[in-house]
Amino acid sequence: MTVSEAQAAYIMTLHQAQGIGPRSIVRILKSFPDADSLTKAGNDVLRDALGKEVSTLVQRNLLAQWQNMLAKATDVVQDHIGKKIIPLPITDSRYPPLLRLISDPPPILFVRGRIETLSLIDTVAIVGTRDATEKGKEVTARIAKHFGKNGYVVVSGLAKGIDTAAHEAALDAGAKTVAVLGTALDQIYPAGNRPLADRIADDSGALISELPLRKKSLRNAFVQRDRIQSGMSLAVIPIQTDIEGGTMHTVRFAEVQNRLLFCPKPLAIESHLKQYAGIVELIRTHRAIEFQAEDYGSLQGFLLERKRKLLSSAEVIAEVPVETASLSKVGDGLPGPEDKKTSKKKSQRALEFADATLERFTANQEDVEKIIDLVRQVKLDERFRFDETMKAVRKQLFGTEKRQPKKTESS
Repeated sequence: MTVSEAQAAYIMTLHQAQGIGPRSIVRILKSFPDADSLTKAGNDVLRDALGKEVSTLVQRNLLAQWQNMLAKATDVVQDHIGKKIIPLPITDSRYPPLLRLISDPPPILFVRGRIETLSLIDTVAIVGTRDATEKGKEVTARIAKHFGKNGYVVVSGLAKGIDTAAHEAALDAGAKTVAVLGTALDQIYPAGNRPLADRIADDSGALISELPLRKKSLRNAFVQRDRIQSGMSLAVIPIQTDIEGGTMHTVRFAEVQNRLLFCPKPLAIESHLKQYAGIVELIRTHRAIEFQAEDYGSLQGFLLERKRKLLSSAEVIAEVPVETASLSKVGDGLPGPEDKKTSKKKSQRALEFADATLERFTANQEDVEKIIDLVRQVKLDERFRFDETMKAVRKQLFGTEKRQPKKTESS
């Protein structure tokens, strides 16, 4: 097995333990990044890292039957691989980078299609009602094609209506698109979109789910799916939705996850319809940025700035105001969270792993010897001069690393 497959089996073993949910699994991974580190840890180490409650569950429901559970998980991983579905652990470098930043990322994703598409950061979610109007679908297609042609991955949920229009338009534009399912990958829903699902997977896109094959969807599976759509995107663009439509779940997740919200200005001829009620409300209450075709340049600016903030900050804002005005009001400026004084902000530490990729890197001896020769040539073979120079090199290459205070997480 590859390192990534072994990690997937490790995580699926954790999933089998009664009482240990996704948040606890992520917590375990941060302290015990692989199976050996967990199984070889003593009781005191487990308790210090995980707390009394979780460590007790690990000892009683997991370690006591480790070998049997690991063997079962390994079989499941191999079954997926045999069906050309990749179990992608959160510790893999190909895991969606923005999704890793949310408070409750799926510890493992199941992927069919081009897995490398998931590691791209320039991503927008285009979502909306199943009961879309024809005009709404046309608007969706124009927006999806614009972002697709400008290098953005289009994320949606494979549902009828707006989602289908977004996926199809991205594919027609030669762009990449990712469908996030609320079902396992062997249970495409709606069934009528199976040809579209095949086209996405066979093209340059991917289908993803947090459910393994043959796993039945839980009651709130599609709501949980919505947190993935927004979590892996820089912005969510709802096209049409009623005030209580399912799309509003994605909107609320976007707000919690500090993602941008863009809404196309409703067409005058249709703005009175129920399909626009949620859009009108988002714009009226300044929860979303209203835009028209001529505003795409400004949207690009918003997206670049949001990407910079998300990647450079060690914190994710769990409760934050989304940019507060239409583009006609804010012009080309980039509004930030400080622009809305009435909203509360609540810090939430971004997820960090001892080794974010766990793809083990072994230094090439030839490279080591070349660097040693270079060090000697520039006369850095004194320990102090070498250390200080390497600090400066690291800073220029990778930026300054912020030291984070320890924080106890709830499971």
